Amino acid sequence: MTSNLIFKWLWTQDIHFGVTSIPVGAVTKSFKYVYEAAKRRGAKAVVIGGDITDRPLELTNDYGSEFVEFGIWLLKDAEENDIEIIIIEGTPSHDWKQARILEQLKRAIGSKAKLVYISSLSIVYLENFGNVLIVPDQWRPSTATTLLEVKTILREKNLEQVDWAFMHGSFDYQVPEFLRKRLDLHDSNEYNKIVKKGIFIGHEHTRSSHLKINCAGSIERTKHGQEEEKGGLFIEELITGKIHVEFIRNAHAQIFKDIMVDDLTPEEIFRAIEDLKINLESFANIRLNATKNIDVVSEFIKKYKLIYPEIKWSLKNLSSAEMIDSVSEVDLVKFSKVNLDVTAIKEMLIGRIADKHPDRLINLKSILDNAISRLEYAEVES
Repeated sequence: MTSNLIFKWLWTQDIHFGVTSIPVGAVTKSFKYVYEAAKRRGAKAVVIGGDITDRPLELTNDYGSEFVEFGIWLLKDAEENDIEIIIIEGTPSHDWKQARILEQLKRAIGSKAKLVYISSLSIVYLENFGNVLIVPDQWRPSTATTLLEVKTILREKNLEQVDWAFMHGSFDYQVPEFLRKRLDLHDSNEYNKIVKKGIFIGHEHTRSSHLKINCAGSIERTKHGQEEEKGGLFIEELITGKIHVEFIRNAHAQIFKDIMVDDLTPEEIFRAIEDLKINLESFANIRLNATKNIDVVSEFIKKYKLIYPEIKWSLKNLSSAEMIDSVSEVDLVKFSKVNLDVTAIKEMLIGRIADKHPDRLINLKSILDNAISRLEYAEVES
């Protein structure tokens, strides 16, 4: 081999197609920007480390069709440029195994793109990576149990280490120390021991690294409090064994800005906004934070949302920790009383199965009926 490089690839995570806090098309634009930048650098694989979607998507709105169009584009581009696509499952409440649609689209359009979708805890052999540990989010009720299963799979495959790990979840180092014993977190020391080259993990939206672990953070801003740079990680594996990781900044990340406006006049508030150099004729999120003079700030927002309707204005009342959304009326959620008896719980479970696993509804309903019958029989016997 004449080059000192073995392989180049792109890690992305927390894409969140369907997130409603930003315009339709923004996620696609951000992904393409980072993907194209990695392609220019010679990337031959793209790994999407979970949370490719934000929620269950429907084709009755533009967010669902955006995801389908994105899938078709990615498959075609990857085939044309010989780029492998690897997707792992993320948080169940976000992903819902919706990445499977890329497999369906691949068949429908006759694509020969290399596509790997993995939704279960496993160690898989990938040609360009070697042995890769895959850990989806919330695989077991606790991260400790998940780690035990990882070690069991290692023993079954007669392995002491894997080459890489692609994960979704949170490591202990990613949260403040005082929270580490209160939260169920992956043990960074344990995983660093069983992985040779690198661990890449999704879920946390803030970029970080620790020893062999790298987290790119979300590719896009989706809410306030995420003003740090967004993007993906470009990885070069050198023939010497060294791993080089470069952050690719997403220049198209959505704007979410917070401004503290206590003791500012309306004119001073507007000057503070101008200082941010935001194009007020384009979509952006501006939140004004205040502990006093809330009425003054509210009137300011009412005035300027008429002048700059593209901006999503909001007010955070720090004195009461209440958020006032000035853009639209928030519908009141009406709660109805539900009796949590066997029948009600059964109906809820069947509804969830029908949504998530419609192809297995009949079989799982039969299993559920059998379990309830046994439970009722046991109660009678006792």
